Amino acid sequence: MKKLLKVNFYFFFFLFALVFFLPKVNLYYMAEKEIEKFAVVIDSESVNDSGFTLSIAGADIYAKGIHSAKVEVVDLNMYLFFNSLEISNILLSDTLKSFVPLKIESVTAEQAFYNPLVIELKAVGEFGEAWGSVNLAARSLKVNVTPSKILSSKFRSTMKMLKKNKEGGYVYELTF
Repeated sequence: MKKLLKVNFYFFFFLFALVFFLPKVNLYYMAEKEIEKFAVVIDSESVNDSGFTLSIAGADIYAKGIHSAKVEVVDLNMYLFFNSLEISNILLSDTLKSFVPLKIESVTAEQAFYNPLVIELKAVGEFGEAWGSVNLAARSLKVNVTPSKILSSKFRSTMKMLKKNKEGGYVYELTF
């Protein structure tokens, strides 16, 4: 019994050390290089690895050479059994002001070990609230939206892209 406990202790200690000492900054730059293939560039950011968290501050996002968003803080928390991505204070480019409100307060994405192919999403901003999930196995996205008065009154073309559900809310569905 002692030997089994000792083996379990070493196994979990190894996993803990692996996640803690993982070169998260290098993985971030590798991922950044991969998304450049899709004409998306992240610029002017500062990256900080603090054990289980990778923090990115002050990122400018460009899509096809056009400034698309300014992100104040991104925190990626990796705990092996539960991972989360928290993005705070997103300001979209003025080129999008005819489609959506420009200020997004927070976006959260969570992935758990018991369902690794589903990513749960939550967002809050001037548009209202949104929550949903990405199913990687089914290659689908489903987002429920509770629109704010600003979104429902000033951005009717965006509201037309959402389907009204039985509860009176709105749903956006996409397969990729």
